Amino acid sequence: MAESEYNGGSLMAESVTYRRSRVNTSVPEQTAFNAQATQRGAMQVSQSLDRMVAFFRQQQAEKIKVEAAEFGAKNAPKGRSCRIWCKERADIGTGASCSRER
Repeated sequence: MAESEYNGGSLMAESVTYRRSRVNTSVPEQTAFNAQATQRGAMQVSQSLDRMVAFFRQQQAEKIKVEAAEFGAKNAPKGRSCRIWCKERADIGTGASCSRER
């Protein structure tokens, strides 16, 4: 036996020291590049659709205003029916009067 193993007639085990290795055990964050690219593309399409819808809503609102004005002018009471309407309103006391009564 070697002298390091034998000490005064009794056997001793060699002392072994454990050195902790400094290994990074955290897992790096993995990024799914394809999923991110797909998400960005979908977001851009969504924003484009939102802008188009807003534009068409504005166009439709302007068209409705023009059509309402044309409808009102076309279907407004004229002549005798206007005078009757004004007279009825004056009779019930609403304060409405025709500007051109004949």
